[in-house]
Amino acid sequence: MFVSFRHPLEIWNENPTFLACTIVFQTMALLSLIHAYCNGRKSLLLWFSALGHGLTTEALSYFLPDIDSFWHSQSMVMFLGGRLPLYVVLFYPTVMYTTNTAVGRLKLNLLSHVFAVGMADVLIDFPFDIMGIKLLWWTWHDTDPNIFDRHYNVPWTSYLYHMTFASAFSFLFNTTWNKIVGTGHQQRQTVLQNIVKLTCCFVMVSLLSMPLGVVQITLYHVLHDIYHIHTEVVTFIYIVIYGYVTWSGERRRPEDNSQQGGCSRVSLISVIVCIHYAFYIILVLAIAKPENLRSTGMHETIGNCSLFSSVTSVIGMTLPKKSFLCASNYSEPVFDWHCLPDSQPPAEMSQWYTVCGTPYPNRQEYILVVCTFCLLGLLVFYEILWKPNANSTKVKHKKL
Repeated sequence: MFVSFRHPLEIWNENPTFLACTIVFQTMALLSLIHAYCNGRKSLLLWFSALGHGLTTEALSYFLPDIDSFWHSQSMVMFLGGRLPLYVVLFYPTVMYTTNTAVGRLKLNLLSHVFAVGMADVLIDFPFDIMGIKLLWWTWHDTDPNIFDRHYNVPWTSYLYHMTFASAFSFLFNTTWNKIVGTGHQQRQTVLQNIVKLTCCFVMVSLLSMPLGVVQITLYHVLHDIYHIHTEVVTFIYIVIYGYVTWSGERRRPEDNSQQGGCSRVSLISVIVCIHYAFYIILVLAIAKPENLRSTGMHETIGNCSLFSSVTSVIGMTLPKKSFLCASNYSEPVFDWHCLPDSQPPAEMSQWYTVCGTPYPNRQEYILVVCTFCLLGLLVFYEILWKPNANSTKVKHKKL
């Protein structure tokens, strides 16, 4: 079934944090769409291109066996046979529109801009990834070599994918806008010409952002697959490169770019950022008790513990992984079977089953890590969105 529905009360009884997550993301998506509508066709194209990119990325991830390595919990609205929740569809335009719009205020050159968007995307994603996996909003494949190295149960490659895919998206969007849509900006165009150009931009960005992001991942596969370097080390190499390119860019923020079209350039974006980080701070401080949560839906198929299959990486190397989840010997500390009858795991070859959340190994550590990165994200976006530019301040003093 392409589309399926689930009653929100059923989700609330199993995992109230997941219901809250879907509502929060749908709210932020609506705010970002309103902001895009108020700021004209380029902003709307940015929003819908991010939506198209997200659909392409998620669909390919489910139907290409070499990258089919995660399963979402069942939300109120599911697509693609119960694999794709509506909130994940909206996650892409919410995050990518917010980061591209915010970073756009810095007026960096193109290369620095796209790398800065990649860094900002990881800042947004970090608490979402850590809290999401711990609260059973999704589960990962247990032995896939591309996601085996973890950080608080989050694959290090998750941060790499967010960083590289977001930068690839930003590069393609800005390039196609300037080369295709913006070519006739100063001259009169027919409605048909505008539609054709906007459609070409949308299709190219939606379909090509993921492949361009995969190209950037090649360095990871060389270092990890050939030289067996831990993914944590490779991730920090990427962060250093992205950080340097971002910092080296010329920053010049004009005084009058806080207002464009009918909406403030910063107000709704600031609200989205604050909602996002506040949600995770509240979750980890006051609400979330993962040991009381359950997730019923599609997960890694349970089966024979001794069977292996192969994964072909981007550089053509063949790597092994277990064909099935070994219910008696697995390395996923975020779930167990304690909430099932007699604490017994589901039967072999089960793909639709219930997993039970586990307590924080150290709740204070989770509080420290999540809150610290949320505060870091708020500070970074404050610097981007609200802190006056030093050059602008000097200009004002000269005028006085």
